[in-house]
Amino acid sequence: MSFRIASLEQSILQDLYGDSVEITAVVSTDAHALAPRVLGTQFAKQGYSALVRVSEIKDGTHTYRLRSPARLISSEADFKEILPGQKIRVQVSVR
Repeated sequence: MSFRIASLEQSILQDLYGDSVEITAVVSTDAHALAPRVLGTQFAKQGYSALVRVSEIKDGTHTYRLRSPARLISSEADFKEILPGQKIRVQVSVR
């Protein structure tokens, strides 16, 4: 097992899987449009994706400080306007 895999498995993100938390992160890449998806007989809302470096997580009772890579995916059109280096705070579901 590599050091990277071991550190990701021991991350607080693993413990918070499935929970809704507030994160503070620095954007690493430009947001880009995801390929269209089909749900049943309709197209799903357009999605956007960007890589970020998570620096803080608040789960309601605890605040954790860390440096961990993550991918943010959103269907909000404003998400594509974020820029690399920008610090953001968002409510997310950890998946």
